[in-house]
Amino acid sequence: MPDLRDRDVQDIRKISSLLLLIKQSADDKKAQEIIALDLRKASNLCDYFFICSAGSTRQAKAIADGIIESLKKKKVRPWHIEGYNEGRWVLLDYNTVVVHILHNEARSFYKLERLWGDAPHVTFPKTKKQTRCARTTVSKKKSPA
Repeated sequence: MPDLRDRDVQDIRKISSLLLLIKQSADDKKAQEIIALDLRKASNLCDYFFICSAGSTRQAKAIADGIIESLKKKKVRPWHIEGYNEGRWVLLDYNTVVVHILHNEARSFYKLERLWGDAPHVTFPKTKKQTRCARTTVSKKKSPA
């Protein structure tokens, strides 16, 4: 009997693009300490955990809203949402990827990274941060006197 965790290349690409979209959405809302864990060999719960921190309950909800909206545009909806009203630990279950948005204090207390310490970390491609354009000065030529 084949392992249900075996995925073809197309499925893996879909999951990778899903993770990248989640990361970009979390970055847009200033999420902190972003990591993703590959749980395919460690657990049957899901394939990946995406974990990030928020400085406040309001920010945690904003990060969750941003992720939900950006994935909704791609016609991907969460299977389940937990903890949104409290905003201390928001869980968005997308079946293959489970997103954990934790208030800084909750993240320090639960230490999910340590709990799933055997799972390899996913590396995201480097993205260029948008920076402000430097002001250019135009030198004025002196007119001949």
